[in-house]
Amino acid sequence: MSCREAAVQTESRTKLDRALHLLADASEERAREAWEHLWAVSRPYLLRYLSTWLHNPDDREDVIQDASLRIWAFRNRFHNQGEQAWFAFIRRTAYHCMIDMRRRMVQETLSLDDIEEPEAAYIADTADSLAAAMLANELYLAANVLWLGLDAHLTPRMHQIHLLAAQLYYLHGKSWQEIVRLLAPSGVQIDRHTLDAWLTHTGVLRHLFYHVLYYSNDHLAGYLLQLPEPVTEEQIDDVVRCLSQGDLSCPPPPGVTTWDEAWLVLWRYRYALPPDKIRQRIDCPYRPAEMHSLLERFQQRMPFRKRMVQLLNRLEQAPGVDTEEVTSGAGLWQRLAFQYCYHDGLAHVDIYERILPAAECAGYHLTMGMLNVWLSNGRLVQRLARFYRQWKGEGDDAE
Repeated sequence: MSCREAAVQTESRTKLDRALHLLADASEERAREAWEHLWAVSRPYLLRYLSTWLHNPDDREDVIQDASLRIWAFRNRFHNQGEQAWFAFIRRTAYHCMIDMRRRMVQETLSLDDIEEPEAAYIADTADSLAAAMLANELYLAANVLWLGLDAHLTPRMHQIHLLAAQLYYLHGKSWQEIVRLLAPSGVQIDRHTLDAWLTHTGVLRHLFYHVLYYSNDHLAGYLLQLPEPVTEEQIDDVVRCLSQGDLSCPPPPGVTTWDEAWLVLWRYRYALPPDKIRQRIDCPYRPAEMHSLLERFQQRMPFRKRMVQLLNRLEQAPGVDTEEVTSGAGLWQRLAFQYCYHDGLAHVDIYERILPAAECAGYHLTMGMLNVWLSNGRLVQRLARFYRQWKGEGDDAE
């Protein structure tokens, strides 16, 4: 948050309450004046709220713009019951704008013009449920079942317990007796035979690979800044706050040598801004060649190849595990591509840079052309849409 935004937010509650009253009851001119004050406070608030859902800054700006128009247009519907009521009102409005944006994204991504008319109509009818499911993370669970091979009949809680068992065994070196003891408080009673079945199940192993290899934008930025694990949104926000307020009295994060480098990490990896867009920013402190050199250095520090090598080494020592079966198919890599594209809002080239190092270690031949085919014309979303309808008992068999 900038100093200017902080100053606006600390203005007297009396002024805010007066603006809320004038918004609905005053003349058009006075309502406009009140709106300018309210929006100066409300916009940064909504940006923070939307950052939980939308990691792409362009998407957040689109929702903010839509929300501002709706809030102004429907201001007479707001009954002034104080500051908290106002923020609840604008949150609801922004949420509905976000749902509408997701609906449009799904409809556009599904490329209905390329689908036969009966199928196009059916997919269009499910766009709302897909958008809502995406926001509720239900669609991501369906993606895990479809591409990772998780058991569709198990609950999300059991999937997490299976994943935890695999993490304890393969990542933390726990014995089967320790794992049984550690899982007991969860109410799960298992024996050695059941645990062995979990630990060698292809779906569970793909889930483990996915969990190790997937880095959200915040996680990757935190990794490069060398923030303490597990990286939280609050940790990243603290770095942003120091930069925005010009509070550079404290040392930069340990993964960088200057605050300018921290600035570059945030814009490139947290906000996924392409290098050419970063260079166009008036506050960019780097010349093109200098920035290119820094980004090359950050690229060499990416965690994906290292994490893949570590995981393969640990699984190769485990009896009954066929790592080739886990990684040779497209499922794991398509699941990663789907997440990076539709959750993190990454460009295809950025997705390729995050997936390729691990794929090469596993011996999976991934090209930029293959990735473009997966993501173009909404192929992954179309497949997931059909699977989701079938999974919920609404359609034919999934592909």
